Amino acid sequence: MATYLLIIVISVLFTYWAECSRKNRSLFLFFSFWALFIPAFFAGCRDLTVGFDVMFYEYDIYKSAHYSNSFFDLLSSDVGSIEPLFLLINYLTVLIIDDIHFVLGVISFVTLYFAYCACFKMNKVAPSWLLFTCFLLLNYASSMNIIRQSLAISICLYAYSLMKTSALNSRFYIAAFLAVLVHRTALLPIGLLIIYFYLSNMDEKKFSSIFLLYIIGMAILFATTSYILPFLSNLFNKDFEIYLDGSMSDKSWTQTFVSTAYVSYLTIFIIVCYWGYKKKIIFATDIHEYKCNAASIALCILLAASFTGSMLRLIAYFIAISVIELASILLNKKIKTYKRNIFVCCIIVLFLILFMKEGYYDGLDYSSKILGI
Repeated sequence: MATYLLIIVISVLFTYWAECSRKNRSLFLFFSFWALFIPAFFAGCRDLTVGFDVMFYEYDIYKSAHYSNSFFDLLSSDVGSIEPLFLLINYLTVLIIDDIHFVLGVISFVTLYFAYCACFKMNKVAPSWLLFTCFLLLNYASSMNIIRQSLAISICLYAYSLMKTSALNSRFYIAAFLAVLVHRTALLPIGLLIIYFYLSNMDEKKFSSIFLLYIIGMAILFATTSYILPFLSNLFNKDFEIYLDGSMSDKSWTQTFVSTAYVSYLTIFIIVCYWGYKKKIIFATDIHEYKCNAASIALCILLAASFTGSMLRLIAYFIAISVIELASILLNKKIKTYKRNIFVCCIIVLFLILFMKEGYYDGLDYSSKILGI
């Protein structure tokens, strides 16, 4: 754990210096490069036993890319069922340097790059270094384990930043398309982002009706997941039924709800949204989006707490988005400076707790024979 925290601290320091140097393009690019390169370097140099996905599919992709004469050969290989953009990243990286550690480092760099861009696009909401800190605490360690989805989360976060700053323009749809081409699970958050956008522009009365349908729709999804996943398995020729493994169902509902840090986070998020709305820090249109995102987080918890334990992985998409939403309330310029400083500390502590409880877990102890760690 200490290794991850040290890497995150160093990366955040370079991010802070980059933010302070935005008027000097050369310095900004210099500090930004190191902010991304350092964590990507350690991700690349890690032992192949760090993280489940490396030996589960990434090493097989690397070997297939190594022996493929063209990208089309890779698509027709045993790993051809993996999303095409992720395969393309592997293939192009192998063409540059044929080494699994270099491939892992490049994937990590690309993952961090999209998140970094999203944080700087949202710098009017909160300091970029703070948003990037939260992203790293939530996703850096876990990105060693869930490689494809972590990249998809980062691209979805970038798509969200485009939606907030430029609405649903062509760049948003390009980013959305890229996210889905990296990991199919991104289809759900991307679809919900589009729904968020249109719901946010509705008046209160119309929104209440639509939101009720939204809740009912989620309830139906919750009740029919055991039928939907086999259907998706047949549609995409991929075993989605593995998500019915019930990995959390051995626990009682009470244990699940009390033990997970996500429930506490959801509670805090709802309280902050309600407080911000009552204090008129945020507008009604914003609260529409926040309600929907809170409902999405709740759905992921409900799914994980019952019979689809692996579905908890989907929560990472919505938690990443909620970071920006939370910061937009607590760091609003209407709030006095000293209070904003206190809230900055509170946000860091909150996501540090999430890192210790959810972002870092067994099997992710960092080790590297290359670096002698």
